[in-house]
Amino acid sequence: MLSVLSVLLLVGCSIGGMGTARHNGKMYYFPSDCPRYNYSYSNPDELRCTDENGVETGRILYPASEQEIENYRYQQEQVKEEWRQLNESLHDIGDRIHEKNKELQRSNEQLMQMMPRRHDVYIHYY
Repeated sequence: MLSVLSVLLLVGCSIGGMGTARHNGKMYYFPSDCPRYNYSYSNPDELRCTDENGVETGRILYPASEQEIENYRYQQEQVKEEWRQLNESLHDIGDRIHEKNKELQRSNEQLMQMMPRRHDVYIHYY
């Protein structure tokens, strides 16, 4: 008896990418046009893409190779490092802006001290 299970795969906003199938724990590349899939107990590694209505699209997915998984993990590390560097750069820019603002404030205060003091003179009319 062939049992077919339908599983919704959440890969976020229909964006393709690597993901782990919940039923067998193996990694697959899920294209953006494969929001769901079916698999059978007799061949759990073969995933058959379906549309939102559960109709098979004809696209079949197989587990990613070790090389594909290694490449994916390397790319993830690269992206993580780029985000770290970007955040560090933004932090540095924020620090420089803060320092520049302090310099401008000190300069403004010095200019204010150099200006002649204004003495208000009140004229009283009787």
